[in-house]
Amino acid sequence: RYWTPKEDGPKELGFLQRMCSGPGKLFPGKNPQTISCWTSENLQACSRCRAVLYCSRECQIADWKRGHKNVCARLAKERKDKEKISQLAKDA
Repeated sequence: RYWTPKEDGPKELGFLQRMCSGPGKLFPGKNPQTISCWTSENLQACSRCRAVLYCSRECQIADWKRGHKNVCARLAKERKDKEKISQLAKDA
């Protein structure tokens, strides 16, 4: 999922609130690419990239099929690069 600077998303990415990235319940006639679950309780991060949050396994699977699989590896690499830079700064 591509994040835009709104009040949704993980705090570690600079957002104010944490909400599910899954598509939630799809409604007839709505574009599944633009629908989000918006649940904000009992969230767990994607185990690979840790950049997106999900309220359930169903939302995680649906978001993976919706396109998270296309960005997950890149987000994970960016997170690891930031962690390495942070560690180097602490060691200096």
